[in-house]
Amino acid sequence: MRETGSVTSPRRVVIGTAASADDAVEALARAARRSRDAGAEVIWLGGGVDAPTMAAVAVAEDADEVAIDPSDDVAALRSALDAAGAREVLVEAVEPGS
Repeated sequence: MRETGSVTSPRRVVIGTAASADDAVEALARAARRSRDAGAEVIWLGGGVDAPTMAAVAVAEDADEVAIDPSDDVAALRSALDAAGAREVLVEAVEPGS
């Protein structure tokens, strides 16, 4: 949960990957369901999404976090987020099965 003024709202998590392999996308889909079940608002991007697009969606959706596959380029996503002025957005590589 995050505070916006006097209102508490759920964490907003963008979930996607540059990978298009079914196993990577399925692992992130499981992570998306777990996040949703834990009360987060999930913005699902799926596979085949590049870092600049993920960063743009994170900014547009006022996300708190972007969850990606470990094979994705974390540094490229961090750089894209920083360039978009979203330094506060957390980047998390989600391990399969976690």
